Amino acid sequence: MSNKESDNRITRSMLKQFNRKWNMLNQAIEKYPEEDWLKDEGEWTYSYIIFHILETAKFYLASSPDEMVWGERVGIDWETDSKEKIAKAKSEISKEFLLEYLEELKENTLILLEKISSEKLMDQDGFHKFGFESVLEKLIYLIRHTSVHLGELSKTLRDKGYERMIWT
Repeated sequence: MSNKESDNRITRSMLKQFNRKWNMLNQAIEKYPEEDWLKDEGEWTYSYIIFHILETAKFYLASSPDEMVWGERVGIDWETDSKEKIAKAKSEISKEFLLEYLEELKENTLILLEKISSEKLMDQDGFHKFGFESVLEKLIYLIRHTSVHLGELSKTLRDKGYERMIWT
């Protein structure tokens, strides 16, 4: 097998797994009834868990942790804003907002994986200071992180008697 074929198989495999995760996240958004969407209370609401998944994905899809401004997408600064301002912003996260953010991250994932070689996947990027030995390890971590939270979302759908996500 040539290096080019190997590159294609590795990046195609990674892209396939990311697309499956994004598909399940899309289902998680779509299956939660609109009339109940903003009724959740507490720090980790259903919509906030989805936002957290997406914000974390944006962070880890970058080549350096310095590229991210946490909370910017919803107009907050996690470090300086009041708990009330943060809670208000979190309580206003709409389905449409999350679906748009998800589409953007799908595109970013595609762009990243289409342009990176298997050799570059084994290189370190700016996240090495987080203990990741390679870009590949960082991306696998991101898939694992997303999976944990998809499990939380799936349990919420089940506990509330809503239609569940289909495993893809």
